Amino acid sequence: MAGTYAPGGETEIRGTHPRHYSKNAADGDLAAPVHDVTEQNAGHDSVAWAAGGAVSTCDDLDRFLTALLHGELMPPQQQHEMFTTTPVPPHVWIDGAHYGAGICSMPLPNGRTAWGVGGMIQGSFTFVMGDRDGRRTIVTQMNGDWAPAHWPSWLSTCSPR
Repeated sequence: MAGTYAPGGETEIRGTHPRHYSKNAADGDLAAPVHDVTEQNAGHDSVAWAAGGAVSTCDDLDRFLTALLHGELMPPQQQHEMFTTTPVPPHVWIDGAHYGAGICSMPLPNGRTAWGVGGMIQGSFTFVMGDRDGRRTIVTQMNGDWAPAHWPSWLSTCSPR
């Protein structure tokens, strides 16, 4: 996973990367101005702390989730504990989602369940999800953080398998 690192106090993302944009408006005000927030301290010594504690590429995220779902990263007992989930209370995060030890599950309209994790800091929202055995995965990144109704126009799918 050569494209993954902990930024610490760095404010610039290494290598080629997209720009990140934010309205810095927790209330979702669509009239708020857009700011380029690509260069920010999102590491361990910032308000984002663990949320910005890793910078990664789509390929690395896909590789990690696939290995995790395949059971290649932990002993079976820990894997079992990770997949023992609790429902997220309604209107707290994503309705219908369950959360375990570092992983979440979400029911899909077709009756299947997607497993993975997501993260968000100012200007960037990323999800990496897959089926339970890791045969199908997708990494999705949004470079903007406002108005969920407008997310589809900002989404870019990185690496579906």
